Order: sequence, then C-alpha cells, then structure tokens
Amino acid sequence: MEYTNVSNVVSKMDEIKKKIIFILPTLNRGGSERVLSTVANSLDVKKYNIIFITTNKSKDEFVLNNNIRYIRLNKKKLYFSFFNLLKIFFFEKPDTIFTCTTNISIIISLCTFFYRKNVKFILRESTIPSVASNYRKKQKWIIFLQPFLYKRYDLIICQCQKIKKDLLQNYRIKEEKLVIINNPLEFEKIEQGKIEQTLDFKGNGNSKILITVANLTSFKGHSRILEALKHIDTNFQYLIIGDGEEHEKLKMLSEQLGLFSKVKFLGTKINPFPYLYQSDLFLQGSFFEGFPNSLLEAGACGIPIVAYNCPGGTNEIIQEGINGFLVDNEANEIEFSNKIKYALSYNFKRNNIASLTQQKYKFESIIQKYEQIFDSYIINDKTN
Repeated sequence: MEYTNVSNVVSKMDEIKKKIIFILPTLNRGGSERVLSTVANSLDVKKYNIIFITTNKSKDEFVLNNNIRYIRLNKKKLYFSFFNLLKIFFFEKPDTIFTCTTNISIIISLCTFFYRKNVKFILRESTIPSVASNYRKKQKWIIFLQPFLYKRYDLIICQCQKIKKDLLQNYRIKEEKLVIINNPLEFEKIEQGKIEQTLDFKGNGNSKILITVANLTSFKGHSRILEALKHIDTNFQYLIIGDGEEHEKLKMLSEQLGLFSKVKFLGTKINPFPYLYQSDLFLQGSFFEGFPNSLLEAGACGIPIVAYNCPGGTNEIIQEGINGFLVDNEANEIEFSNKIKYALSYNFKRNNIASLTQQKYKFESIIQKYEQIFDSYIINDKTN
C-alpha cells in the first residue's frame, strides 16, 4: 500500500475516534492534576483522540502518555489563555471539552458563549462550592459569576454525594446534569511506588510515624493538627508532605509549640507512597474537602486515618473503627489529640484497610464510568 493511502486510512480512523480535550492550568502538584492526568492516560486510545492543554507556565509533575497530544500555552496569567483556547476549539472541533478547578472552569464556561459546535462541555467539581466560597473573599467576582456559569456546562461530575447535594440545593443545577464519580486509584502504581527508597526520611522503629499529605494552605488545617500534637506524650515523628503559602507560618508554629524536632516538612512528593507505607496514622485537619485523594491513597497503603468530619466526602471514605475515626469539625484540639491517642492503640487491620479501599475504588470501573460519559450524547441546553 502506498504511503498516501496509509495516511488516508489513519486520517479516517482518527476521524472515527471521539476527540477529547482536557484543560488545566498546570500539571504541577495537586489532586485535580493527578486525577485528570490519570483519566487521560487510561482512556482507550483506539476509541479516543486525546489532547491535553495546560494554560500556565509551570513545571510538570505528572507525565502524560506519548499518544496524548500535549499543548502548553505557557501564559503568565490564566485569563491570557482565553483567545488561544477558542482558536484551538475552532481548529480541533472536539467532541468533548473537559476541565476542572474553579478559575479555569470559569474561563471555559465563558468560551461556551462563542463556541458551541456539537461539543459537550464537562466540568469535574472537586470541592463543595458554597463552602469553598467562604475562603475566596478576595475573589468576589468568582462567587458572583459561579452560579450562572455552572449552567453553561452540559454535565458536572461530582466526586461525592455532598458536592452533588450542594449543587442541587444552592446552585439549582438540574439533577440530570449531575453524576457522581469517585476518584480513580492506580493500585499497581501504588504497589510499585511503596518500595522506592526515602532518602530524606527513614523511621527508626522507636517512634510512631504520623503523616499528612496536603497543600500547605489555611483551609487544609495543618495548624489545628499541630495544636493537637502538642498534647501527645507518645514518642512520634510527624511528616508533612506538600508545599504552599503557609509553609513558613507552619514552621514557626511548630517551633512555638515545641514540636520542631518532631515535625518534618518534606515538600511536594510525586511519589508519597513509601512515606505513607512507613506511617502508623494519617491525619487530616481540613475545614472542608471534596473527595480527598490523600485519604484514598492512605487507605490503599493500609494506613488508618483520624480526620475532622468536615463538609465534603471525608465521611464517605472513613468507616468508624474499620479504616479510621472521625472527629467533629468543631471539636477542639484536646478532642482531636485524644482520638489520635486512641487510634494509635487501636488494633487496625492494615491488610483489611488496603483490600477495602481497592474493592470500593476499583480503578477499571471508575475509568469505565468516564468512558460511558464520553461515549454518550448530551444535548446542549443552556436554559437551565
């Protein structure tokens, strides 16, 4: 067969495939970045022609497969990408445009006023919007626009029941536009990642290892965990994996509380699993959450959890006495520290925690749900 004929066949095959464009500000650290890159990498390349776009200039932490076309816009500011995105949409003519995170979702929803050619726009909502808005006091324009722009999407993927309920009750999104899909976990990669050497930390066997994996922002509640840990008499080391604007503040707080020698700030880790695997207990201090990846990853490593029962999907993940304990979100530091002490003495079955997590969040079934959505036809109705 001549080359031109082969090219024509390949071109026709590509036309048959559904074209999906994924869009994020960056592929740097973060749960949304991990989930969207995982979904994109796991889709059937025989069925889908995949394009991944990042708008901002940033170092990539997550790697995309070679069969994914990766477009970096390298903009200094997110809103500078608006016209570039529209140009790509008109040129590529995708079947689906898929995005996540608040700021980029607003940019994409504005694009829907200019580009609607037989394309479905899908948003993955990763927080409880009405609660998250309390932490966006400097972004009042987002709070104002959000209720209107949500309705520009054909479908919104909610990570948990609480997010769906919030969108139904507080934003009046029709239920048929909402679907719940939990986050996927790649258990094979987690198993492989657990055996990697941790050069910057190694447990000595003489102290309990406590760990938190989260960005260092105020709503993640690291400060109230530290306040609770000052009441723990047991010999322990506390590992904090993540980075962010609260880094220096938290270091100062740990010193003021007399915990500086016990707290290890390890920064962002693409592979947190060897640290999780060494740990005895995972701590979550968040004031609100979506459906936290870090709790799923802790469960996949068999690590029990103590967490505040904050708004979000945390209480959908934790089963009391099975894989951890919940503390009331309004509880004080003493109550949280008492629950930590109790959990450290409790006889958790780590193998049971790992198998329970794997059964409940089976990777293949979650990817299959995404493919069913991409294969379905959604009428673009922007009137509700």
